[in-house]
Amino acid sequence: MENLNYNAINSSSVEIEGPIMANFGFDDLAEDAIQPQRRGSAEVEKIFDKYVRLTLEKIDQSISDAKGRYEEGKAYTMAKPSQNWKVVKQAENLLDEELKIWLKIGIKKQGLYKNQNGVEVLEAKIKAKDLMKHLLSFKQSIEFVRDNRDTSIAQEFHAVAIAQAKPKSKPTASQNPGKTDWQYNSESDSYIAV
Repeated sequence: MENLNYNAINSSSVEIEGPIMANFGFDDLAEDAIQPQRRGSAEVEKIFDKYVRLTLEKIDQSISDAKGRYEEGKAYTMAKPSQNWKVVKQAENLLDEELKIWLKIGIKKQGLYKNQNGVEVLEAKIKAKDLMKHLLSFKQSIEFVRDNRDTSIAQEFHAVAIAQAKPKSKPTASQNPGKTDWQYNSESDSYIAV
């Protein structure tokens, strides 16, 4: 960087408009500065794909938390809930703990099975020793849904995902002039302002 001669600046010839700001002339920094990426038109992720991805992410996090607590010995003194399970009764032997387990699409708990009265059970109490097999079963089921979109369970999953994906707030006037609500569009598998 070249040496600046501050005494050579004639302050009487400088015209100042607006706020005063010094420019230190770090031209080499300008060359190295990372320029922001220009965003193209962002492609909206389809609801089905997004909710499969989010559900699998929750299950993967739950599996990781279960491995940490029950296989790797990283148990907190006060058990913290995971995405798809929580400790409801601690035990001296961690594998004897009682847990509640559930599966959510978005924020809605899904029926795991029907009890003897024919009522859908949204969460089940199990022993910790059985947690991993059920989480892996959840994962396998969602992967099946992802890979077999024409099955009835995939269509049920999609219907729940569509309901969960509806925006909670009305369209903004600045981005959607004259539009006051959202409507599901099956071609794009997304909500559009109407």
